[in-house]
Amino acid sequence: MRTIVGVLMCTIVFPVYAETAYVTERLPVALLAAFAEGSPVVKVIEGGVMLEVLERADKFAHVRDGQGAEGWIEARFLTNAPPARPQLERVQAELGKARKDLTDAQAHINQLETTLAQESARSAELSRTVEQTKTRAPAEAAAPTVPEPPSTDASDFSWGWLVLAFAMLWIGFGAGVVWLRERHRKRLGGMYLRI
Repeated sequence: MRTIVGVLMCTIVFPVYAETAYVTERLPVALLAAFAEGSPVVKVIEGGVMLEVLERADKFAHVRDGQGAEGWIEARFLTNAPPARPQLERVQAELGKARKDLTDAQAHINQLETTLAQESARSAELSRTVEQTKTRAPAEAAAPTVPEPPSTDASDFSWGWLVLAFAMLWIGFGAGVVWLRERHRKRLGGMYLRI
């Protein structure tokens, strides 16, 4: 018995799905209070407005607009395709954004070209400076220099430099021994090689 009641309830209660339709863009259309052509006008709907179709009957459709106003409208003034006006506005907005992006890109390109011109001028100036330096260097090198005669005086010999040289030699030798020892220790896994 429950199954029969459930089947009857499913067949009696149909889900109502509202479809979306748009008013044609040609002209404003009257939203009528009743199903007939001579009924009073509830509201005037502009072209391109989206309406919710609640039901269809003969040449009329029962609709609801975005503000909640309900009424009847001739079905010939409805279309399922979205109107061209919002699409046109969207495309115009995208075109405006693309033009702004193009203007910004051109300004950035002009700024980069100015920077490039400044850097090119700086590079040319540096090249000229280098060329001038190169031309001066051979002229200065060609100038005769008089070598100083070697000193024959034994008092000019500095023993400090000789001591420093030998000290550096011994430090280098010690550092080399330490380096070799550590290198062998690492190779042998931590064992020291006695030298």
